Amino acid sequence: MYKVSLLDEDIILMARISDFLMEKEKYIVISKNSDVASFFKRPPFIVNIIITNLLPNYLEKINPYKSLKKEFPLAKILVLTHQEFASKAYEAMKMGADGFCLKSDSLEDLEKGLDNIVEFGNYVSNSVLPFMVKSFRA
Repeated sequence: MYKVSLLDEDIILMARISDFLMEKEKYIVISKNSDVASFFKRPPFIVNIIITNLLPNYLEKINPYKSLKKEFPLAKILVLTHQEFASKAYEAMKMGADGFCLKSDSLEDLEKGLDNIVEFGNYVSNSVLPFMVKSFRA
């Protein structure tokens, strides 16, 4: 069973994801936090996957995922964001994110992403690929 932590200011979305994953036998949600500070106040002992929003400072090229990777080097980071930030997928992946999905993707797509991260180590949803291609070409 894979231990999942949710890190997002959208508590309704976290509840939907948590309820969905708890129905699956392969994932268990072990923490839900609305910001990085509260996450690090009481970090989980072991976490396999961190599902997070696009963390601050991505525009300043400061690595917002560094502290997560330092504290949990084996955990995979799956970023969920709104479509207007999908163009940041390439930068987020360069900074240490292992996957990228849109918040508008279905929960089944999210599960597919988690399965891919577990099996292959990374994932980008089909809805994000056009934005990544534009980023590569820029």
